[in-house]
Amino acid sequence: MNQSRILIADNSAINRKIAQVLIEKLGHQVGFAASGIEVMAALTRNSYELILMDVQMPDLDGYETTRSIRSERMSSYCDIPIVAMTVERNAEDSERCLKAGMNDFISKPLKLREIQEILAKWLKPVDASPSVLDQAVVDSLIELGGGSCTSPLVHELWHTFMQMIPPRLEAMRVAAKNQDLKMIRAEAHKLKSGGGNMGALEFAKICQTLESLQAWPEDQRVEQVLKDLELAFHAAGEALALQFQIKPTQDVA
Repeated sequence: MNQSRILIADNSAINRKIAQVLIEKLGHQVGFAASGIEVMAALTRNSYELILMDVQMPDLDGYETTRSIRSERMSSYCDIPIVAMTVERNAEDSERCLKAGMNDFISKPLKLREIQEILAKWLKPVDASPSVLDQAVVDSLIELGGGSCTSPLVHELWHTFMQMIPPRLEAMRVAAKNQDLKMIRAEAHKLKSGGGNMGALEFAKICQTLESLQAWPEDQRVEQVLKDLELAFHAAGEALALQFQIKPTQDVA
């Protein structure tokens, strides 16, 4: 699940809250606007990958706001997907939305499956190293948390992972200085299991490499592999924090 930032534009606080819960449940971040003018201001403050646009808003309605976004003065957002939110959807409304520059439509009240389909259709995949995480494992962790990437259980698992690994890495560095292959292999086995359970794919692969050593290499390869392991740990931690919507202030020191 790649995380994107969605702007919810609706003058109803209840509608914004419902959309927020559904979108965050799918692992994405949200921003808010209660009017067309607020939409324009929000786009100057933050970057977004998609806008859910209510067609009836004060100041500038959804149609006028979309035309403004598609204009030359907002050229950086000329290609952003804009999805109209409407209570009723008929041929006339659909044509008006398309003429204004909107890309698609979704009906109120919003439903999780329909939101999921719209986001899958219009969001571009986020560039990321495919080897950092095993997405199937990460998704299973989210399911354990009740389907929410921000559940207390998911966040507790992340914090446990981030706290338990550094002491083990330090123990492996000490073992490497002493050329203690037995200790390195034992620690690698433990870390492989923990990393695998968190979906830290590259981290677990490097642990497997260390666990498979049958003799101490004559070169300095073990030290380099340990450096790679530490980098893979931090990469996995950052990627998981992004998916679980863990803010920098929540990071482990």
